[in-house]
Amino acid sequence: MGDRGRTLRALAGVLLAAPAIVGFTAVPAAAVQQACDAVTNRWEVVDLGAGWASDINDDGHVVGTRTVSYDRVGAIWHDGVVTDLPALGSGYSAAYGIDAAGTVVGYSTAADGAHAVRWTNGQIQDLGTGGGYAGFANAVNGPLVVGYTLVSGASSADGASRAVVWRDGGAVRLDLPPASRAVDVTATGRVAGTYRTPDGFPSTWTRTDRAFVWRDGVVTDLGTLGGNFSRAQGINDRGQVVGDSITASGFGTGFIWSAATGMRSLPAFDGATRPVDVNNSGVVVGMHSCGSVYGDSYPSVWTSTTALPQRLPLPADASTSFSSAAAVNDRGEIVGTATVSGDYLPHIMLWRPRAGV
Repeated sequence: MGDRGRTLRALAGVLLAAPAIVGFTAVPAAAVQQACDAVTNRWEVVDLGAGWASDINDDGHVVGTRTVSYDRVGAIWHDGVVTDLPALGSGYSAAYGIDAAGTVVGYSTAADGAHAVRWTNGQIQDLGTGGGYAGFANAVNGPLVVGYTLVSGASSADGASRAVVWRDGGAVRLDLPPASRAVDVTATGRVAGTYRTPDGFPSTWTRTDRAFVWRDGVVTDLGTLGGNFSRAQGINDRGQVVGDSITASGFGTGFIWSAATGMRSLPAFDGATRPVDVNNSGVVVGMHSCGSVYGDSYPSVWTSTTALPQRLPLPADASTSFSSAAAVNDRGEIVGTATVSGDYLPHIMLWRPRAGV
């Protein structure tokens, strides 16, 4: 679903460091056409202006964060209009997720640090810190808001984050092992995220995180692709989860999970994949490395969650290098972030399906 923030969580500066799975870097569009698959003509790209993309709902409202007078400001982009969202007091903010009704979630800084927040009709609501010293909301779906809180005194093996669900003005930590965070939520209350198993860090270069789905107090460990690590990035209303995992050979690549099929590798062909979102039709978006698991990467779309989905690199201007694809809605509209050579600033990119193609 396109109902949660992904790319912008790094702005908080507090996420657990990702393992060295794949060496993803940005690559100019012209190089993509030379070295990888032909760029698809099924989508056209529109530059929405400076900012970092996070999410998009089915009405085409894009949320993310932009810089205003050196401060980070959560914002909504729609029909050529950019609307900045208010912060708590004189703090700054970031918008991570938006639902079908246009409710936006993220975080804003207050006098005592970062607080999870929700914006409804442009009005900000302070959700608090979730019981820790800082709180961050990643996704919203109706009355449910999910994210994580940071706690003091945690060991490096345990990690400082704890997954949280906010509902009816209250915050509930999920009954999960430490180092957990929730990243997405469906209309039926399925929560996707990642937690760390008790093994923690068995060696200097490895850790034992697992993707999970939580619903009504029941936790499902999604397993791995053969290695010791997996991470969830998004879930749709059909219960399909996408993310990335370590394989038995020690390399990382993307996965698709469902209760019926379990975890399956998203075909990498000539490199590695890192999916970040899946809509209710099974369209997956994310990144794909080119030539090898350590090669340059570019934003791509997979048109289904079948055994061998078709991979389609997304179009771009030749002077643009990409850093991410972030989300896809049920209309097939995709948002991501690119660096434009004209001003060297990150810009929000919207890919719209072409009619009749």
